Amino acid sequence: MQQTEQAWELIKQEINEGRINRLQLSSILNKLSLKERKNILKLACNLISRSLKQNEVSLSEIYICGKKMQKRLSTVLSVLNIQPGQEKHLSKLPIYATVKKAVLRLAEEKAENEISEIAKDVTSAIRSGLPANKNNNLKVQILLLKRIGRMANVEKEVLSAYREEMPYFIAEIKSVYGSENVETAQEKIEYLKKIPGFLCWVGVEALPSEIKRKIQVQVGNTLFMENVLTERDILLLLRENSANVLSELLQFRADQPSKLKIRDIFIKALEEYINKSNAFDGLMQVRLIQWPPPVDRKIKKMTRKILKTNIKKSPNEYSKLLIEKIKKEVTEKLPKEEVPFLRVIADEVSSTDYFENNLVIMLVDELLKGAPVEQVKNSIRIVRSKWKYALKRRVDELINDFVETETLQDGKISLIRTNSFRWPKSIKSLNIPGIPELSEIKREIEKSKRRKKIRIDWVDTLSVVEIQINSGSAILTLPQYWIILKLCDTRSVLISDVKSAIVTYKEQISPLLRQSIVEMSKDSLCIEPGTNFNNESAWTDLLPEFIEKEKEVREEKRNFL
Repeated sequence: MQQTEQAWELIKQEINEGRINRLQLSSILNKLSLKERKNILKLACNLISRSLKQNEVSLSEIYICGKKMQKRLSTVLSVLNIQPGQEKHLSKLPIYATVKKAVLRLAEEKAENEISEIAKDVTSAIRSGLPANKNNNLKVQILLLKRIGRMANVEKEVLSAYREEMPYFIAEIKSVYGSENVETAQEKIEYLKKIPGFLCWVGVEALPSEIKRKIQVQVGNTLFMENVLTERDILLLLRENSANVLSELLQFRADQPSKLKIRDIFIKALEEYINKSNAFDGLMQVRLIQWPPPVDRKIKKMTRKILKTNIKKSPNEYSKLLIEKIKKEVTEKLPKEEVPFLRVIADEVSSTDYFENNLVIMLVDELLKGAPVEQVKNSIRIVRSKWKYALKRRVDELINDFVETETLQDGKISLIRTNSFRWPKSIKSLNIPGIPELSEIKREIEKSKRRKKIRIDWVDTLSVVEIQINSGSAILTLPQYWIILKLCDTRSVLISDVKSAIVTYKEQISPLLRQSIVEMSKDSLCIEPGTNFNNESAWTDLLPEFIEKEKEVREEKRNFL
């Protein structure tokens, strides 16, 4: 009995945080019977419950105190769980269950007061932040209230606190921060970052994820629907390549209406940003900004949408751009960042006659200038996947016609012929008479092909011949060569004769007029030798340029039964 009382006094001192001789207590407990041990343990649990209940500190402090008490007593009383001799030992010490039950009972009693305290702490955090110890207390309060099933009340009070405080923030932002320059736009974002729940959780990190999601939706709705952040702010940040700030805004969690609002704000800002320069170049600048992976996908989607809108407004302009890029790819590699945009353009314009004819004209021009066939093939691969079958076949047959060009007299004459390929309307198939040597060569080729049942159409508009000019040489198309031969024979050629013989006469004589190799007579009825007719240095760059006239691209109307 004396040992039991002595053990009990030591346990009471330990519960009250008094220092005891633990070896002495362990020695005494070892000498107790199983029944005495059970009684001691029961008394200890009752004292723990009373001690926690009578504590006048806050619930979070009681919880921390209970955890410490549980740890100490589980160690001190562990000897009670050791089997003395042959007696049956206790299966488990009830210290943890006692502390848990006592703390949760207190939480139920103080629930309303604790919920009110949480709302006050959240309000303080919104206004000026919370110290670390307060945030830890908030974490404990929420944990305990969740255990007793009061999270719905906590959520209601927290969201209410945000609803009440947000109007003050909005009024201050609108009155203090404008959008006149980048600094104020960035200052506005920095100020908004201080609001727990917008781009940070300083002071309220302890809030559970479900409540955080609802706070972000609520804050986002308020900020974006009230036009606190506008396309002007986004535009200023874009011009400064402020990718980090913009990425945070694009990753902001919000409900569907707010997400659409954010997207619309960004698209308007991007449209204004690219309108200051060429739309393609402006979008490329946006794409070259180093965006984080999740945001990069959103930016790609938005820029593609803007590009498609611009293409529909000016399809011919973007057809020209795409053709220029393909032409550039013949001689040098395009930046890989441009390829996705070029495929978008190809998807939109490749079915138009304007693009098709001008593409063919450009490819013809490059092949005439001696571009290797393989390089020309490689240049169209970047967008070929977006073409319809008819265009793919047309381009393939064009390239094949150039592969099978009839080259004569050691390459000084190149006769281009076609069989099934459909040439552009501005480049006519034409067999010019009056050049006996070439006419004879053509007849021989036609005979040999006729035996193989191959029909040939000559494209003299593009066929070329190399001629000698004094000590130099020049490359002319057959129509130009025909004009020069006539001038050598008669010193003048009637314009009417040229028109009747050459449908594309304007394109053919334009380079000759530009270089002053030929000139118009005073009455403009004849072509005569020009001042540079005998100047060999002027006989350069004389191949004609065929440019398809622009025409509106309209969708073909179809009648359905």
